[in-house]
Amino acid sequence: MYTSSQRDNDLLTCSLPSTLKIVLADRVYVEKADLPTSAINRLMRLASFSNPDFYKTQAMRLSTYGKPRVISCAEDLPQHIALPRGCLSAVLDLFEQNGSQVVVEDKRFSGCAIHVRFDGELTMLQDTAAKAILAHDIGILSAATGFGKRLSLPILSPVAK
Repeated sequence: MYTSSQRDNDLLTCSLPSTLKIVLADRVYVEKADLPTSAINRLMRLASFSNPDFYKTQAMRLSTYGKPRVISCAEDLPQHIALPRGCLSAVLDLFEQNGSQVVVEDKRFSGCAIHVRFDGELTMLQDTAAKAILAHDIGILSAATGFGKRLSLPILSPVAK
């Protein structure tokens, strides 16, 4: 979540365990039992970003009371550090660069299969977006109003078994 210019010093000064366990579920959970405080702080910073509203308010010389300078999407739980799933590659890179082997346990719910056939027709942009998002395991489709993100259910018809 932070820019590449902030990632220039990914080597930690402390030693990390040789093997770390990460659970991939609704978020990325990193076990913190054997992690030093500096590694925990680095993980928390991976999911932090500057609050643009704070700086906009500050530039207008208005009170910034109650507006955090930094927004963190990380959570410090009793046994884990919980990060957004979009931080997974940054977490893996951080530990790899510091010589730790990471064991990832995937506990995501894959959903229930339904048997339907799509009888509609996608626009060229929708088709391109669908192919791009299906090429990845996780992601967010961000498109303008009227793009056609929501497909109506009558277009989906049950497939006979």
